[in-house]
Amino acid sequence: MSRRLNLAGHRYGRLVAVSVADPGGRCKHARWVCQCDCGNTAVVRSSDLIRTRSCGCIGRETLGKRAEAQLGPLNPNWKGGARNKDGYVVVRVDGRHLMQHRLVMEQLLRRPLLATETVHHKNGNRSDNRPDNLELWTTRHCGGGRVSDQVEWARGILAQYGYLF
Repeated sequence: MSRRLNLAGHRYGRLVAVSVADPGGRCKHARWVCQCDCGNTAVVRSSDLIRTRSCGCIGRETLGKRAEAQLGPLNPNWKGGARNKDGYVVVRVDGRHLMQHRLVMEQLLRRPLLATETVHHKNGNRSDNRPDNLELWTTRHCGGGRVSDQVEWARGILAQYGYLF
């Protein structure tokens, strides 16, 4: 019968061997209860201690940093967000996907857009959402009729949007 080494107190990366996990010796390879610097405990075979550096927290930290670096503006290939099938930039706000050009216009106006309002890209580039490239359009218009009706319609437009000019 082979004699087991006493590894208690030895450090392996972030792990410190505390005690044998199976003191009865039923396992072919000794397993050690190890305390990780992060506070977790892990059971590791003695033959694996030399290459095991943590309870798994190093991998989670590395994955988290990689994921952060690969998402959004930190990624060198970032082009401003996801696009829908029509080419508009879509952003996620409070769990909802919204078109960015509409959000920019709402911020400029300091109010939500009305159902009759649309946002036009002056240069035709649907991903160019700079405020100076956006125009507010209204779908409210009259198709013809009495002059008095059209004057009334024009007064309503001026009352609603006159403060912008």
